[in-house]
Amino acid sequence: MPGIKEQVGIEVFMNDQPIPAGQSTYGTIQVVETIKYTVPFLRIDVDDTTFELANERQITEGTKVKARFYRFTEEKRVPFSRFIMMRKPNGQRSPEGTTPQYWYAFLDTPQYWGKVEQMSLEGTSSDVVSAVAGKCGLTPFVDPTSDSQIWLNYNDTLARFLKKTVAHGYVDDTSTMALACTALHELLYRDLAAIFKNKPKLRIIVGGPVGSFFSRMAASIGFSGDGNAYGSDGVREVFGFQDRPSTNAGASNASMNYGFHQHHDDFGSLQANTKHKVKKAFPNIHINPELKGKIGVTRVDHYRMSYGNTHKKYVQAQYQNSRGMALFSEQLIVLVNSLTNVRLFDVVDVRMFRSPDDATLLHESGLYVVVIKSASMKNGRNYQEKLVLVRNGTFRKGNTPLL
Repeated sequence: MPGIKEQVGIEVFMNDQPIPAGQSTYGTIQVVETIKYTVPFLRIDVDDTTFELANERQITEGTKVKARFYRFTEEKRVPFSRFIMMRKPNGQRSPEGTTPQYWYAFLDTPQYWGKVEQMSLEGTSSDVVSAVAGKCGLTPFVDPTSDSQIWLNYNDTLARFLKKTVAHGYVDDTSTMALACTALHELLYRDLAAIFKNKPKLRIIVGGPVGSFFSRMAASIGFSGDGNAYGSDGVREVFGFQDRPSTNAGASNASMNYGFHQHHDDFGSLQANTKHKVKKAFPNIHINPELKGKIGVTRVDHYRMSYGNTHKKYVQAQYQNSRGMALFSEQLIVLVNSLTNVRLFDVVDVRMFRSPDDATLLHESGLYVVVIKSASMKNGRNYQEKLVLVRNGTFRKGNTPLL
Protein backbone atom coordinates (compact mmCIF):
# COMPACT_ATOMS: atom_id res chain seq x y z
CA MET A 1 0.00 0.00 0.00
CA PRO A 2 2.57 2.57 -1.12
CA GLY A 3 1.83 6.28 -1.04
CA ILE A 4 2.50 9.56 0.68
CA LYS A 5 0.98 10.36 4.04
CA GLU A 6 -2.09 12.58 3.70
CA GLN A 7 -1.81 12.38 -0.08
CA VAL A 8 -2.32 9.52 -2.54
CA GLY A 9 -1.78 5.80 -2.07
CA ILE A 10 -2.48 2.72 -4.18
CA GLU A 11 -3.55 -0.87 -3.60
CA VAL A 12 -3.23 -3.70 -6.14
CA PHE A 13 -4.65 -7.22 -5.82
CA MET A 14 -4.09 -10.18 -8.18
CA ASN A 15 -6.82 -12.84 -7.88
CA ASP A 16 -7.77 -11.24 -4.55
CA GLN A 17 -4.23 -11.55 -3.19
CA PRO A 18 -2.46 -8.27 -2.36
CA ILE A 19 0.89 -7.46 -3.94
CA PRO A 20 2.88 -5.46 -1.38
CA ALA A 21 5.20 -2.83 -2.75
CA GLY A 22 8.27 -4.44 -1.22
CA GLN A 23 7.62 -7.78 -2.89
CA SER A 24 8.36 -6.63 -6.43
CA THR A 25 9.23 -3.19 -7.61
CA TYR A 26 6.43 -1.25 -9.26
CA GLY A 27 7.47 1.00 -12.09
CA THR A 28 4.39 2.86 -13.35
CA ILE A 29 0.80 1.90 -12.56
CA GLN A 30 -1.62 3.62 -14.92
CA VAL A 31 -5.41 3.60 -15.35
CA VAL A 32 -6.65 5.16 -18.58
CA GLU A 33 -10.28 6.15 -19.22
CA THR A 34 -11.18 7.64 -22.59
CA ILE A 35 -14.14 8.12 -24.89
CA LYS A 36 -11.93 6.83 -27.73
CA TYR A 37 -11.74 3.23 -26.45
CA THR A 38 -14.52 0.83 -25.58
CA VAL A 39 -13.45 0.31 -21.96
CA PRO A 40 -10.73 1.63 -19.63
CA PHE A 41 -7.46 -0.25 -19.35
CA LEU A 42 -4.79 -0.76 -16.71
CA ARG A 43 -1.03 -0.89 -17.32
CA ILE A 44 1.45 -2.02 -14.68
CA ASP A 45 5.22 -2.02 -15.18
CA VAL A 46 6.85 -4.50 -12.79
CA ASP A 47 10.42 -5.62 -12.18
CA ASP A 48 9.82 -9.09 -10.66
CA THR A 49 12.88 -9.12 -8.40
CA THR A 50 11.69 -12.03 -6.24
CA PHE A 51 10.29 -14.11 -9.16
CA GLU A 52 7.17 -14.70 -7.07
CA LEU A 53 4.83 -13.22 -9.67
CA ALA A 54 6.31 -15.36 -12.45
CA ASN A 55 6.89 -18.63 -10.58
CA GLU A 56 4.22 -18.75 -7.87
CA ARG A 57 1.34 -16.52 -8.92
CA GLN A 58 1.46 -17.29 -12.65
CA ILE A 59 0.13 -13.94 -13.83
CA THR A 60 -1.44 -14.70 -17.21
CA GLU A 61 -4.49 -14.11 -19.39
CA GLY A 62 -7.63 -13.99 -17.28
CA THR A 63 -5.86 -13.06 -14.04
CA LYS A 64 -8.20 -10.74 -12.17
CA VAL A 65 -6.76 -7.44 -11.02
CA LYS A 66 -8.18 -4.94 -8.55
CA ALA A 67 -6.58 -1.53 -8.18
CA ARG A 68 -7.44 1.77 -6.59
CA PHE A 69 -5.86 5.13 -5.98
CA TYR A 70 -7.04 6.88 -2.84
CA ARG A 71 -6.28 9.74 -0.49
CA PHE A 72 -5.26 8.43 2.90
CA THR A 73 -7.99 10.53 4.53
CA GLU A 74 -10.73 8.76 2.51
CA GLU A 75 -9.37 5.24 2.02
CA LYS A 76 -12.49 3.40 3.14
CA ARG A 77 -14.75 5.33 0.76
CA VAL A 78 -12.86 4.70 -2.49
CA PRO A 79 -14.07 1.66 -4.50
CA PHE A 80 -11.76 -0.64 -6.44
CA SER A 81 -11.61 -0.76 -10.22
CA ARG A 82 -11.75 -4.34 -11.50
CA PHE A 83 -9.77 -5.48 -14.53
CA ILE A 84 -8.93 -8.74 -16.27
CA MET A 85 -5.44 -9.44 -17.65
CA MET A 86 -5.25 -9.65 -21.42
CA ARG A 87 -1.61 -9.09 -22.37
CA LYS A 88 1.72 -9.58 -20.60
CA PRO A 89 4.73 -8.90 -22.85
CA ASN A 90 8.11 -9.17 -21.12
CA GLY A 91 11.08 -6.89 -21.50
CA GLN A 92 14.72 -7.82 -21.89
CA ARG A 93 16.34 -9.75 -19.02
CA SER A 94 18.55 -7.53 -16.88
CA PRO A 95 22.15 -8.38 -15.85
CA GLU A 96 20.78 -9.25 -12.40
CA GLY A 97 18.62 -11.94 -13.97
CA THR A 98 15.24 -10.23 -13.50
CA THR A 99 12.81 -9.58 -16.31
CA PRO A 100 10.72 -6.41 -16.44
CA GLN A 101 7.08 -7.08 -17.26
CA TYR A 102 4.42 -4.85 -18.77
CA TRP A 103 0.92 -5.95 -17.86
CA TYR A 104 -2.16 -4.77 -19.71
CA ALA A 105 -5.65 -5.44 -18.39
CA PHE A 106 -9.09 -4.44 -19.66
CA LEU A 107 -12.07 -3.57 -17.51
CA ASP A 108 -13.54 -6.79 -16.10
CA THR A 109 -16.68 -6.72 -18.27
CA PRO A 110 -15.90 -9.29 -21.00
CA GLN A 111 -19.60 -9.78 -21.72
CA TYR A 112 -19.66 -6.11 -22.80
CA TRP A 113 -16.55 -5.85 -24.97
CA GLY A 114 -16.17 -9.49 -26.04
CA LYS A 115 -19.49 -11.34 -26.18
CA VAL A 116 -21.53 -11.46 -29.41
CA GLU A 117 -25.32 -11.46 -29.01
CA GLN A 118 -28.44 -11.34 -31.14
CA MET A 119 -31.11 -9.20 -29.56
CA SER A 120 -33.87 -6.66 -30.12
CA LEU A 121 -34.84 -3.93 -27.69
CA GLU A 122 -37.77 -1.55 -27.96
CA GLY A 123 -37.47 1.93 -26.48
CA THR A 124 -35.22 4.94 -26.69
CA SER A 125 -31.46 4.80 -27.13
CA SER A 126 -31.20 5.73 -23.44
CA ASP A 127 -33.30 2.68 -22.59
CA VAL A 128 -31.00 0.51 -24.70
CA VAL A 129 -27.86 1.83 -22.98
CA SER A 130 -29.43 1.19 -19.56
CA ALA A 131 -30.53 -2.33 -20.55
CA VAL A 132 -27.09 -3.30 -21.89
CA ALA A 133 -25.43 -1.84 -18.80
CA GLY A 134 -27.66 -4.02 -16.63
CA LYS A 135 -26.71 -7.15 -18.59
CA CYS A 136 -23.00 -6.41 -18.15
CA GLY A 137 -22.82 -5.35 -14.50
CA LEU A 138 -22.35 -1.68 -15.33
CA THR A 139 -24.15 1.25 -13.71
CA PRO A 140 -25.87 3.48 -16.29
CA PHE A 141 -25.95 7.28 -16.12
CA VAL A 142 -27.92 8.48 -19.11
CA ASP A 143 -29.54 11.62 -20.48
CA PRO A 144 -33.12 10.94 -21.63
CA THR A 145 -33.61 10.85 -25.40
CA SER A 146 -36.63 11.04 -27.72
CA ASP A 147 -35.79 8.37 -30.30
CA SER A 148 -38.00 5.39 -29.59
CA GLN A 149 -37.88 2.43 -31.98
CA ILE A 150 -36.93 -1.26 -32.09
CA TRP A 151 -33.12 -1.51 -31.99
CA LEU A 152 -31.65 -4.68 -33.51
CA ASN A 153 -28.30 -6.29 -32.82
CA TYR A 154 -27.15 -8.64 -35.58
CA ASN A 155 -24.21 -10.67 -34.21
CA ASP A 156 -22.22 -7.75 -32.80
CA THR A 157 -20.65 -7.43 -29.40
CA LEU A 158 -22.77 -5.37 -27.04
CA ALA A 159 -20.15 -2.62 -27.13
CA ARG A 160 -20.31 -2.38 -30.94
CA PHE A 161 -24.10 -2.56 -30.78
CA LEU A 162 -24.17 0.42 -28.44
CA LYS A 163 -21.71 2.34 -30.60
CA LYS A 164 -24.07 1.98 -33.58
CA THR A 165 -27.10 2.82 -31.43
CA VAL A 166 -25.57 5.95 -29.93
CA ALA A 167 -24.63 7.23 -33.39
CA HIS A 168 -28.39 7.60 -34.01
CA GLY A 169 -29.29 8.89 -30.55
CA TYR A 170 -31.44 12.02 -30.54
CA VAL A 171 -32.79 14.49 -27.99
CA ASP A 172 -33.58 17.50 -30.17
CA ASP A 173 -32.23 19.25 -33.26
CA THR A 174 -29.16 20.49 -31.39
CA SER A 175 -28.15 17.37 -29.43
CA THR A 176 -24.77 15.63 -29.70
CA MET A 177 -24.83 12.20 -28.06
CA ALA A 178 -21.70 10.46 -26.75
CA LEU A 179 -20.92 7.27 -24.82
CA ALA A 180 -18.15 6.40 -22.37
CA CYS A 181 -17.26 3.71 -19.85
CA THR A 182 -15.40 4.51 -16.62
CA ALA A 183 -13.01 2.51 -14.45
CA LEU A 184 -15.70 2.42 -11.75
CA HIS A 185 -17.90 0.30 -14.03
CA GLU A 186 -20.18 3.14 -15.06
CA LEU A 187 -21.69 3.54 -18.52
CA LEU A 188 -22.23 7.21 -19.33
CA TYR A 189 -24.49 8.47 -22.13
CA ARG A 190 -24.55 12.24 -22.40
CA ASP A 191 -25.75 15.07 -24.62
CA LEU A 192 -22.55 17.07 -25.08
CA ALA A 193 -24.45 19.98 -26.62
CA ALA A 194 -26.08 20.59 -23.23
CA ILE A 195 -23.18 19.50 -21.01
CA PHE A 196 -21.95 22.99 -20.12
CA LYS A 197 -25.13 23.86 -18.26
CA ASN A 198 -23.82 21.60 -15.48
CA LYS A 199 -21.87 23.07 -12.58
CA PRO A 200 -18.10 22.45 -12.80
CA LYS A 201 -16.85 19.54 -10.70
CA LEU A 202 -13.34 20.95 -10.47
CA ARG A 203 -11.42 24.18 -11.02
CA ILE A 204 -7.83 23.93 -12.27
CA ILE A 205 -5.53 26.87 -11.57
CA VAL A 206 -2.66 27.17 -14.05
CA GLY A 207 0.08 29.71 -13.47
CA GLY A 208 -1.95 31.63 -10.91
CA PRO A 209 -1.11 33.37 -7.63
CA VAL A 210 0.11 30.77 -5.14
CA GLY A 211 -0.56 32.73 -1.97
CA SER A 212 -4.31 33.13 -2.39
CA PHE A 213 -4.66 29.44 -3.36
CA PHE A 214 -3.05 28.19 -0.16
CA SER A 215 -5.04 30.71 1.86
CA ARG A 216 -8.24 29.12 0.57
CA MET A 217 -6.84 25.66 1.29
CA ALA A 218 -6.08 26.62 4.88
CA ALA A 219 -9.50 28.20 5.30
CA SER A 220 -11.23 25.03 4.05
CA ILE A 221 -9.89 22.98 6.95
CA GLY A 222 -12.29 24.77 9.24
CA PHE A 223 -15.51 23.97 7.40
CA SER A 224 -14.72 20.86 5.34
CA GLY A 225 -11.88 19.21 7.20
CA ASP A 226 -10.28 17.84 4.04
CA GLY A 227 -7.53 20.41 3.47
CA ASN A 228 -8.67 21.16 -0.10
CA ALA A 229 -8.97 24.62 -1.58
CA TYR A 230 -12.46 25.79 -2.57
CA GLY A 231 -13.66 28.81 -4.49
CA SER A 232 -16.46 31.07 -3.26
CA ASP A 233 -18.90 28.94 -5.32
CA GLY A 234 -17.90 25.75 -3.49
CA VAL A 235 -16.00 24.25 -6.43
CA ARG A 236 -12.82 22.42 -5.43
CA GLU A 237 -9.60 23.94 -6.78
CA VAL A 238 -6.30 22.26 -7.68
CA PHE A 239 -3.07 23.35 -9.34
CA GLY A 240 -2.43 22.33 -12.93
CA PHE A 241 0.96 22.01 -14.63
CA GLN A 242 2.42 21.66 -18.11
CA ASP A 243 -0.71 22.88 -19.85
CA ARG A 244 -0.78 22.23 -23.57
CA PRO A 245 -3.58 23.98 -25.51
CA SER A 246 -4.26 23.13 -29.15
CA THR A 247 -6.99 23.17 -31.77
CA ASN A 248 -7.74 21.02 -34.80
CA ALA A 249 -10.61 23.18 -36.01
CA GLY A 250 -9.17 23.49 -39.51
CA ALA A 251 -9.10 19.73 -40.09
CA SER A 252 -12.42 18.94 -38.40
CA ASN A 253 -14.25 21.81 -40.10
CA ALA A 254 -12.88 20.86 -43.51
CA SER A 255 -14.25 17.36 -42.99
CA MET A 256 -17.56 18.17 -41.30
CA ASN A 257 -18.55 21.77 -40.77
CA TYR A 258 -17.65 24.01 -43.69
CA GLY A 259 -20.32 22.37 -45.81
CA PHE A 260 -21.42 18.77 -45.26
CA HIS A 261 -24.44 17.47 -47.20
CA GLN A 262 -25.98 14.07 -46.54
CA HIS A 263 -28.58 12.61 -48.93
CA HIS A 264 -30.78 9.58 -48.45
CA ASP A 265 -33.89 7.93 -49.86
CA ASP A 266 -36.64 7.90 -47.25
CA PHE A 267 -38.97 5.19 -48.54
CA GLY A 268 -39.09 6.68 -52.03
CA SER A 269 -38.81 10.34 -51.01
CA LEU A 270 -35.39 11.95 -51.48
CA GLN A 271 -34.20 13.78 -48.36
CA ALA A 272 -31.13 15.84 -47.57
CA ASN A 273 -29.47 17.04 -44.36
CA THR A 274 -27.46 20.16 -45.10
CA LYS A 275 -27.60 22.27 -41.94
CA HIS A 276 -26.70 21.75 -38.31
CA LYS A 277 -28.27 23.77 -35.51
CA VAL A 278 -25.80 24.65 -32.77
CA LYS A 279 -26.78 25.27 -29.16
CA LYS A 280 -24.11 27.82 -28.27
CA ALA A 281 -22.52 27.39 -24.86
CA PHE A 282 -19.89 30.03 -25.68
CA PRO A 283 -19.99 33.40 -27.47
CA ASN A 284 -18.08 31.95 -30.43
CA ILE A 285 -17.61 28.57 -32.10
CA HIS A 286 -14.47 27.68 -34.02
CA ILE A 287 -15.78 28.16 -37.57
CA ASN A 288 -14.47 30.98 -39.75
CA PRO A 289 -17.45 32.42 -41.69
CA GLU A 290 -15.27 33.76 -44.51
CA LEU A 291 -13.61 30.43 -45.13
CA LYS A 292 -16.93 28.60 -44.80
CA GLY A 293 -18.48 30.94 -47.38
CA LYS A 294 -15.64 30.48 -49.88
CA ILE A 295 -15.69 26.68 -49.63
CA GLY A 296 -19.46 26.19 -49.74
CA VAL A 297 -19.69 22.40 -49.81
CA THR A 298 -16.73 20.28 -48.80
CA ARG A 299 -18.35 16.86 -48.38
CA VAL A 300 -21.32 14.95 -49.81
CA ASP A 301 -22.44 11.59 -48.40
CA HIS A 302 -25.22 9.26 -49.53
CA TYR A 303 -26.88 7.33 -46.70
CA ARG A 304 -28.61 4.02 -47.28
CA MET A 305 -32.33 3.92 -48.00
CA SER A 306 -34.75 4.24 -45.07
CA TYR A 307 -37.68 1.81 -44.82
CA GLY A 308 -39.81 3.51 -42.19
CA ASN A 309 -38.88 1.17 -39.32
CA THR A 310 -36.68 3.62 -37.43
CA HIS A 311 -37.42 6.75 -35.42
CA LYS A 312 -38.18 9.87 -37.46
CA LYS A 313 -34.84 11.53 -36.78
CA TYR A 314 -32.71 8.40 -37.26
CA VAL A 315 -30.65 9.65 -40.22
CA GLN A 316 -30.62 13.27 -39.09
CA ALA A 317 -29.34 12.19 -35.66
CA GLN A 318 -26.33 10.45 -37.19
CA TYR A 319 -25.63 13.54 -39.27
CA GLN A 320 -25.89 16.06 -36.43
CA ASN A 321 -24.03 13.85 -33.91
CA SER A 322 -21.01 13.62 -36.21
CA ARG A 323 -21.06 17.36 -36.95
CA GLY A 324 -21.62 18.28 -33.33
CA MET A 325 -18.74 16.11 -32.15
CA ALA A 326 -16.43 17.70 -34.72
CA LEU A 327 -17.10 21.11 -33.17
CA PHE A 328 -15.27 20.03 -30.00
CA SER A 329 -12.02 21.04 -31.63
CA GLU A 330 -10.39 23.12 -28.89
CA GLN A 331 -8.29 20.92 -26.62
CA LEU A 332 -6.31 21.45 -23.45
CA ILE A 333 -4.04 18.83 -21.87
CA VAL A 334 -3.14 19.52 -18.27
CA LEU A 335 -1.31 17.60 -15.55
CA VAL A 336 -2.54 17.58 -11.95
CA ASN A 337 -0.65 16.16 -8.97
CA SER A 338 -3.84 15.56 -6.98
CA LEU A 339 -6.58 12.95 -6.89
CA THR A 340 -9.33 14.91 -8.65
CA ASN A 341 -12.19 12.35 -8.57
CA VAL A 342 -13.53 13.76 -11.84
CA ARG A 343 -15.26 11.44 -14.30
CA LEU A 344 -15.46 11.44 -18.07
CA PHE A 345 -17.94 14.08 -19.31
CA ASP A 346 -17.56 16.12 -16.12
CA VAL A 347 -17.28 19.87 -16.64
CA VAL A 348 -14.04 21.49 -15.49
CA ASP A 349 -13.34 25.21 -15.05
CA VAL A 350 -9.79 26.14 -16.08
CA ARG A 351 -8.23 29.42 -14.96
CA MET A 352 -5.03 30.08 -16.92
CA PHE A 353 -3.12 33.13 -15.69
CA ARG A 354 -0.43 35.04 -17.50
CA SER A 355 1.99 34.60 -14.59
CA PRO A 356 1.97 34.14 -10.78
CA ASP A 357 2.29 37.92 -10.46
CA ASP A 358 -0.30 38.80 -13.12
CA ALA A 359 -3.95 37.90 -12.54
CA THR A 360 -4.89 38.41 -16.21
CA LEU A 361 -6.75 35.37 -17.55
CA LEU A 362 -5.61 33.97 -20.88
CA HIS A 363 -8.11 33.19 -23.63
CA GLU A 364 -7.71 29.44 -23.03
CA SER A 365 -9.50 29.90 -19.69
CA GLY A 366 -13.07 28.75 -19.24
CA LEU A 367 -15.20 25.62 -19.20
CA TYR A 368 -14.13 22.29 -20.70
CA VAL A 369 -15.41 18.72 -20.63
CA VAL A 370 -13.22 15.74 -19.66
CA VAL A 371 -12.77 13.20 -22.49
CA ILE A 372 -9.59 11.39 -21.35
CA LYS A 373 -8.34 10.76 -17.83
CA SER A 374 -5.06 8.97 -17.19
CA ALA A 375 -4.20 8.40 -13.53
CA SER A 376 -0.75 7.03 -12.74
CA MET A 377 1.71 6.47 -9.92
CA LYS A 378 5.42 6.00 -10.47
CA ASN A 379 7.63 4.01 -8.10
CA GLY A 380 4.84 3.96 -5.53
CA ARG A 381 5.29 7.65 -4.72
CA ASN A 382 4.63 10.15 -7.49
CA TYR A 383 0.92 10.41 -8.32
CA GLN A 384 -0.27 12.32 -11.36
CA GLU A 385 -3.39 12.75 -13.47
CA LYS A 386 -3.33 13.72 -17.11
CA LEU A 387 -6.63 15.27 -18.16
CA VAL A 388 -7.55 15.86 -21.79
CA LEU A 389 -10.23 18.56 -21.93
CA VAL A 390 -12.22 19.78 -24.93
CA ARG A 391 -14.86 22.37 -25.75
CA ASN A 392 -16.79 23.54 -28.79
CA GLY A 393 -16.19 27.28 -28.54
CA THR A 394 -14.28 30.10 -26.95
CA PHE A 395 -15.15 32.91 -24.56
CA ARG A 396 -13.04 35.55 -26.25
CA LYS A 397 -13.02 36.74 -29.85
CA GLY A 398 -9.73 37.79 -31.40
CA ASN A 399 -8.93 39.53 -34.68
CA THR A 400 -10.09 36.57 -36.77
CA PRO A 401 -13.88 36.42 -37.24
CA LEU A 402 -15.71 33.39 -35.80
CA LEU A 403 -19.33 32.33 -35.89
